[in-house]
Amino acid sequence: MPFKLGYNAWKDEMVILVANNMGLSASKPVTYKIEKEGVVFKVQIKSSWKKIPENSALFKGLPKVEYYYSDNLYKYTIGNFSSQKACDSYLQTAVKQGFKDAFVVAFYKKNRISLEEAERIITSM
Repeated sequence: MPFKLGYNAWKDEMVILVANNMGLSASKPVTYKIEKEGVVFKVQIKSSWKKIPENSALFKGLPKVEYYYSDNLYKYTIGNFSSQKACDSYLQTAVKQGFKDAFVVAFYKKNRISLEEAERIITSM
């Protein structure tokens, strides 16, 4: 059965539109969460000494905000990309939404790594 594949970066999900006899049906897309393996790039939008509630007005209108705790700080991220290039355009969106100090971070096996280390890992795969 023919289908059309898409990606919704704001919700970090794949969208598959399955064709019927009349063409593609977009009324009920099937969505699948993608489990990422390897290096993952995210946009860090904020860090704080205190944990910020998930329902904070600060995060209103943002896609799924996640945090990790490092160096005695809660660090908040959005996005989940397999390439830095894709994450860079997402970074611009975060900056336009008021997170002027946002920047790209990389993770490997759920551990924060430098962007240089991320590129080395990707190149060696």
